[in-house]
Amino acid sequence: LAPSIPMENSFLHLVVKDILGRLNSNLKDCILIFPNKRPFQYFIEELKHQGYSGELPSFYSIESFMDELAGAKAADPIDLLLILFKVYQKYSHETDFDAFWGWGNLMLDDFDEIDRYMADPNALFKNISAVKDLEKYFLQDQSLPFEMLPELRPEDEQYLKKRFLETWQVYEKTYFGFKKELTARNLAYSGMNYRAVAEKIQNGNYKTEANKYIFIGFNAISKSEELIIQKLIDLDKALIYWDIDKYFIDNEREGAGHFIRK
Repeated sequence: LAPSIPMENSFLHLVVKDILGRLNSNLKDCILIFPNKRPFQYFIEELKHQGYSGELPSFYSIESFMDELAGAKAADPIDLLLILFKVYQKYSHETDFDAFWGWGNLMLDDFDEIDRYMADPNALFKNISAVKDLEKYFLQDQSLPFEMLPELRPEDEQYLKKRFLETWQVYEKTYFGFKKELTARNLAYSGMNYRAVAEKIQNGNYKTEANKYIFIGFNAISKSEELIIQKLIDLDKALIYWDIDKYFIDNEREGAGHFIRK
């Protein structure tokens, strides 16, 4: 079934109306980027509802947009974990993939955040050299509050403490080794592509092919997205339509409006 036509005061109706007015009803060579794929058909129906009969723009989710611009395929999470495990084994004595599963997923999340938010990995991992101080704390006689985790047996405590330290000690080598391995396979994790696109645009190594890049329906963005969108706006190549209540913009105590106020 085709989606119902949005109401006259809906977010999508107002966005379409504004875009058609700004671009003189010419969406040829425009690229529309949404947080996900769900709004695509709704947007097309709203265009028709407002009388648009021209060539349709290109539609992307933010993930697919980043993947295409980066030129690397975002790998399946299981494939990423398997590749990460092989890299991790070069720097640790881990041989049990089942035991690595939990740690591996945490590492993938950490690496994704590092790149998505454009953290300097060298500076970050340099700070982790404070692991010796952590060791003094974690391996001292007094126990951590493991009563918060009642399913753990007492004999597991020392193992978990040592495992935590060992994992952090190889984070830097694993991070760079993992990215090198993925690059060789023309693969990436999501944050890796976000960083690649942000650096490419910031360095002037990306030729903007679209007449306008239109970002629609975002209410929070990462540092890499912020850099990309701002650079395109500076080049007069982008529009952005935030989906957020005015209350969150005006009230500085509300974290939800932080990105928009910036």
